[in-house]
Amino acid sequence: MNKNLYYTTGELAKISGVSKETLFHYDKIGLLCPEVRQANGYRFYSIWQYEILETIKILRFSDMPIKKIKSYMDHRNIQLLLELLDDENKMILEEVAKLTDHQKGIAYKKQEIVQALKIGPNLVSLEKIPEQSMIISNKLEGEGDRYFIKIMAELLEYCNSRSINYNTGVSGIRSINDVRNKNTTGYEHVYVYVFEQYKKEKRCVVRPGGMYLVAYHQGDFEKAQPVYDMIIDYAQCANIKIDDYFYEDVIVD
Repeated sequence: MNKNLYYTTGELAKISGVSKETLFHYDKIGLLCPEVRQANGYRFYSIWQYEILETIKILRFSDMPIKKIKSYMDHRNIQLLLELLDDENKMILEEVAKLTDHQKGIAYKKQEIVQALKIGPNLVSLEKIPEQSMIISNKLEGEGDRYFIKIMAELLEYCNSRSINYNTGVSGIRSINDVRNKNTTGYEHVYVYVFEQYKKEKRCVVRPGGMYLVAYHQGDFEKAQPVYDMIIDYAQCANIKIDDYFYEDVIVD
């Protein structure tokens, strides 16, 4: 055997940047087996197998399953490669879309915080707000913190199971009757804001754009009642008709 044409497991691991354990695993599952296996257990890889390992690394970089990589390596041909590249391109585009949504969510969150700091807590203002898509929970019919967390968890599971990227924390809708009756934990629904591409989702509703009375509260949500009272008083003094519901957006979780 011309040792100039072979690598030991350690040498191949070092030159390729993968661990020896990974090479042992690839050998075990038949993905990349050494060309020479001596009686004493030593394994030697052809120097040309370095290129095969690099191909495997490229495919693994995009989180392609090992099983799929092995299927390709066992049946390599041009058509299969084209199909593989199409699949990989689709996966990359989906990941880029997720990251883009996440970036938009960060920008949205930052804008909300800056706006809240600019106005300050316990002040009421009249603002023009664009329409906003949201994924909404089923109507809350139980009581207590445990029930509230259960509904919130179901909402987030609904989003996560459908790869819906939401750009805010879980917020709540309160009826004006609950507010007037000072029911500080009375929520009709909880929701998260999402981007327009999710409008066709079953649970997606659109909060209409228009003029809204806005006030910011700093502290626990159970202590937000004085802010609601301020909004109602402001509306009465300004002769502004309030709709049936309040949207309690969470800015800082």
